[in-house]
Amino acid sequence: MKSKTIVGCCLGIVIVTVLVAIFLGRGAAAIFFTKANTGVDPIQVTVESGENVTTVSLKLDDLELLEAASWFKWYGRLTGKAKNIKAGEFTVYPGMSIASLYELFGEGKSAEKEITIIEGWTLAEIDAMLVAREIAEVGEIDAIVADPEFREEFVSLSEIPAGLDIEGFVFPETYRVFADASPRDILRKGLLTFEARVYRGLETEIAANDRSLFEIVTIAAILEREVRGLEDKKKVADLIERRLEIGMPLQMDSTVNYVTGKNDPGILLRDRDVESPYNTYKYPGLPVGPISNPGIESIQAVLDPTPNPYLFFLTTPEGEVIYARTNDEHVGNKNRYLR
Repeated sequence: MKSKTIVGCCLGIVIVTVLVAIFLGRGAAAIFFTKANTGVDPIQVTVESGENVTTVSLKLDDLELLEAASWFKWYGRLTGKAKNIKAGEFTVYPGMSIASLYELFGEGKSAEKEITIIEGWTLAEIDAMLVAREIAEVGEIDAIVADPEFREEFVSLSEIPAGLDIEGFVFPETYRVFADASPRDILRKGLLTFEARVYRGLETEIAANDRSLFEIVTIAAILEREVRGLEDKKKVADLIERRLEIGMPLQMDSTVNYVTGKNDPGILLRDRDVESPYNTYKYPGLPVGPISNPGIESIQAVLDPTPNPYLFFLTTPEGEVIYARTNDEHVGNKNRYLR
């Protein structure tokens, strides 16, 4: 009888040991060894300020992102990582291990989103985009760019004459930012990218040019709004320089549109008389500052223009640029291509 009892006890111990081993093995696998299934759409998980490990574990469990909520809580409390969960919006893939979830929540690796600033956009258009996406309040961008402490962060902005905003110096690009990125964060990315790609990236070419960085950006901003394609931009860059050399008004429709807020390929006659130092019909020389935020191609066109004999150009509705040497030839082109 004793031997049977002993055998029974041993068998029970073995069973318990096996069960514990399985339990611990499954726990270890859930904590460390499961892999995220990136072949399916991720789930956005929002952790509100003040939420603790219990509420977060329940949220993950409800979304079927945890094999066992208890293991999530146990591991977090045992390691102290439960206290490091941060608020934010996070991208979670099914199958992520508990350890990787704590890394995500604890290090603040919140979900990212894309913000695209289009080449040739103005600050007003950037502002409208951020407001539409509920990232900025109306007027918030104006307040940021007027903040002297913010502007002092960027050495390139010292090139801008007093009294002007940062138009022209926000580099157009598609940026990946955290989901909770502020308008200031986004502008900072655009300005830092300008400094990397233009201020430092083209430093040698800019130093060799007769014009200042501010003038180069001002011309590039016109090119961005007037023509497409590098070859046409390089031709129009040379055309602009020769008009400036002979004292001929630039008469660029894009500079008038910047004042009126319109985006018409051809401006009204009355708009040409609008009072503004940006109006190149009314005032000779360059406009007082950039009329858009140009891309790298337009800036390179100013630095390396293509010599040509033309003083006039127009863009057809199909986007083709037609050049002319004289005003009479230009009028003929207007009658032929724009009517």
